[in-house]
Amino acid sequence: MDAPVAGETLGFEGWRFDMRAGDLLRQDPEGGWTPVAIGTRARDILALLLQRPGALVSKDAIMGAVWPNVAVEPNNLTVQIAALRRTLDEGRAGGSCIETVPGRGYRFIPRVTHQSETQAEPPPAPVAESKALPARVRRLPSRPRLWSVAGSCAVAMAALLAVAVWQGGWRTGQPAPPRLSLVVLPFQNLSGDAKDDYLADGVTDDLTTELSHIPD
Repeated sequence: MDAPVAGETLGFEGWRFDMRAGDLLRQDPEGGWTPVAIGTRARDILALLLQRPGALVSKDAIMGAVWPNVAVEPNNLTVQIAALRRTLDEGRAGGSCIETVPGRGYRFIPRVTHQSETQAEPPPAPVAESKALPARVRRLPSRPRLWSVAGSCAVAMAALLAVAVWQGGWRTGQPAPPRLSLVVLPFQNLSGDAKDDYLADGVTDDLTTELSHIPD
């Protein structure tokens, strides 16, 4: 496909990405579009891969575009690719939508299409007017129903407060423990043959990707 222009919206496998705003949206079963949050680095990598679907994008090209004039460890790219896969591969049959070419780079597998302006999110369906009452008149809930709703809200708020107290450590005055993180350091090629460096890179990439799929 032709290289997309700035401001264009691209679509692939139930996803939509706004190249200008950097917004990623996923289509829900009802046909609507729900925003999905991703990091700024992952967003820049996705934009670069979407501009060259099916083509190999080298690691150096990605690093130069996403971290311009900044010296970063190559493992940062592996972590961001794993985060993208964790989001885009959820519920996807088959392999990952981002293919790893060991020692060289990455390739975006799904077919990417240009989304026209007319394919924007459809407006909400009009609300049917009540036949029993005029269009500007709305029947108010009865007093017992109002009290029932208010009581339900109060119970829900109390339950949420109890959970916050329990998990936040307010009862004991101690802060909640931080979430644990797992870091995969780059593997080293100990064979002495530089031609085998791609094997170490592939092990690091695959291990990071598999661990990222573990819940919590």
